[in-house]
Formats: sequence, C-alpha cells, structure tokens
Amino acid sequence: MFKKILKNMIIIVLRIIFGICFNVKIKGKENLNIKRPYIITPNHISMLDAIFLRVFLMDQDIIYMSKEENSKIFLIGSILTYVFDLILVKRDGRDSTAIKKVYKVLDNNGIIGIFPEGTRNGLLKTGSIKKGSVLIAVKKKVPIIPIGITYINKGIRKKVIITIGKSLDISKIYNEKLKEVGDKEKAEEYINELLKKDIISLVESNIYENVK
Repeated sequence: MFKKILKNMIIIVLRIIFGICFNVKIKGKENLNIKRPYIITPNHISMLDAIFLRVFLMDQDIIYMSKEENSKIFLIGSILTYVFDLILVKRDGRDSTAIKKVYKVLDNNGIIGIFPEGTRNGLLKTGSIKKGSVLIAVKKKVPIIPIGITYINKGIRKKVIITIGKSLDISKIYNEKLKEVGDKEKAEEYINELLKKDIISLVESNIYENVK
C-alpha cells in the first residue's frame, strides 16, 4: 500500500514538473483501449523516454524492461527501479530470470514496455531493432502497440510528441507468415521489420530518414 501511494505521488510530481518544463502532446491514446495484456514498443532517443511514457500515460501501469546498469545511476536509478518496478536485464540480454518476470506480468494481464532498439538511438547506429519484443509476443500470444516519441527543439519549452499506433496482432501475422514461408526465423524477421517500419512512421521528424 505504501509503495503504491509513493509511486502515485512521484508520478504526479513528475507530471507537474515535466508539464512545466516540456510541451507534451499525446496522440492516438485511444489505441491503448484494447484488452490486456500487451506490449508497447517505443523508439528510444532519451533517458527520459520511459519517464515521459509512465508519467503521461499514468492510467496505464506499464512495467519496463531496462538494462541492469540503469539501476546504478546515482540516486535516480535505484528510486526508479523501486517505484516503477523495472525488470532489469543483463547487458548480454541472456537473462532467463528477467524473461520469467516479463511472462509473469503478461500472465497477470499487465503491460510490458520494451525499447526494441536495445539502446538509445539504436536505429541510427544499426538501422535495425532487436527481436526480443516480437519473440515474447509470439510466445505469449499478445499484441504489440508501437509508439513513436518525437522531440522538437522549438520555443522556450522543448516539444515532446508521443504518438501511439494501432496494435499489431502478432500471433495472427506470425502464423500467416509462417504458413507462407515455412521458416520460423524468417517469419520472426518479417514481423520485426514490420514493427520497425511502424515505429519509424509514428515519429514526427526526419530523424530516421536514412534508416531503411
């Protein structure tokens, strides 16, 4: 009970502070009105991405997967890990304990947040996203909702646009593609590429114009 009260208090305070410092606009919030569980997959530009999403979508109790080292950031790392129930993942990504925690959240009709780029500006560095979110969605038969976050440096307050896309029925797409190509890896790669294009299409700037 104490943790829930503390969490809500911190979210409200952060929302007030961020609302003053940034001009935040949410688009497509109605696309979150689907049956739980599901996974959200935003692009990743800033360390503040997850906080923006958690604070301005406070009615959605999103639990994020996060790199283990993020919990070691002085003061703020341990606070965010405790308050927002972050699921910490080892750097190499081979973390069965973290995956089990993700499965448990989904089994309890929760919402998981995964940054498929794996790191900030991963798309700009590699032109690709990691398959983890797709593999989890296929395994647990849950939809994925792509999200595009855009930062625009105009005026006194930086503008932040959070655009929420329509859900992808991963199980249906996977089964149809698997039937077509007869190869699990190719079906997974197809969905991953589809997800990447959806995320990029939701970003309202030309930051990814050179990503194919």
